[in-house]
Amino acid sequence: MIKFLKEKGFAILLLSVIFTSSSLFWTRGTAHNQEELSGIKLGWPISFVVQDYSQLSPPEWWWPNRIGLGTPQEYPVSFRSLQFYFSVALNFLIIFNILFVVLELNPRLFLLRKIISVKYIIGAVGVALLALITFFVILASSTRSQMGVGIPPPYIVPPQPIISSIVSAGAEVQTAQPLSVEDIKTMLPARPIDESQIPKWKSYTSQKLGVTLKYPPNYLVVEVEETTTPAIGASVSILIMEDTLHNREYAKKMNPDFDYVIPEDRRNVDIEPGQGISLSRSVANNFTGDVTQWFGDRAQRIFDRNVYAPIKFLGIDSVAYKGEGLFTFDGVIFEKKGYLYQFGVQYDSPTLAPRSDFYKIISTVRFE
Repeated sequence: MIKFLKEKGFAILLLSVIFTSSSLFWTRGTAHNQEELSGIKLGWPISFVVQDYSQLSPPEWWWPNRIGLGTPQEYPVSFRSLQFYFSVALNFLIIFNILFVVLELNPRLFLLRKIISVKYIIGAVGVALLALITFFVILASSTRSQMGVGIPPPYIVPPQPIISSIVSAGAEVQTAQPLSVEDIKTMLPARPIDESQIPKWKSYTSQKLGVTLKYPPNYLVVEVEETTTPAIGASVSILIMEDTLHNREYAKKMNPDFDYVIPEDRRNVDIEPGQGISLSRSVANNFTGDVTQWFGDRAQRIFDRNVYAPIKFLGIDSVAYKGEGLFTFDGVIFEKKGYLYQFGVQYDSPTLAPRSDFYKIISTVRFE
């Protein structure tokens, strides 16, 4: 072992440093609330980088969520050198022992023994970096050719809206990252609302939000406790979800007063948010009156990709948006009586509930 250490020790140390550094790109930190966003820990086996995402203000259904490494220009990063050294040391011991055992048990693997050297490791890293740079150059070139350099965002004329009070045709679409025209069109109602169905729906009035709405009988409604974040301020919301056992458990988690008893064997289970509709009302601390600008400044911090456009919703100047993250997100956001209202839906399939019911439900909203 001493001979192997002298022969391959420095090369394995270099490999350990590279492997430890690369863990920043494949590890994730979990945030359960707004406070935890300020300390997302990354790195393996011991976290050695902490990134501050506290400027994000995600809605309640977003929690908990796993977050990876973001750009240091947007999200401040602190580096913990001692933890990094310990991580390198642990990875060195792991890699060294694995290679030693493998090569001792398989002496015919002379090629593996040969390539475990500084020059081959540096060469492999150089080739990988060159390939990565080439990929991003090609990607950037392709994006420019599709979007056009210096060309303003396109005007998309969507299908004639089914509900005139919800959207207006011919809105100027603004994209943070390019999505297809079809993606943009799916923000709008796909088919007419069957007015004969709505009287059969249940009615719900939220004193906190100041709204009354109707929803299908196979859904449940839960009011979420008031939250406060630095970027948004005080916020209240209601969730509208299909009436399933999972959603009942999640509703109970979001509001302890919700009428449901979680089974004993499920009380310590981490219940993830699923598909659903959310209606929220916020007091925006830094809202200047321009909804489009306000949303655009925050869209890229919440969604991996997003597209948004000014529209008319219930006769009010609003923004319709579509985003992609763990789920796909559609919604509208607007200002009324000094509050910011956001009606949104997260879903897997645009043709199934709750997405298929979203515009039907919010078209029934009436303000108290």
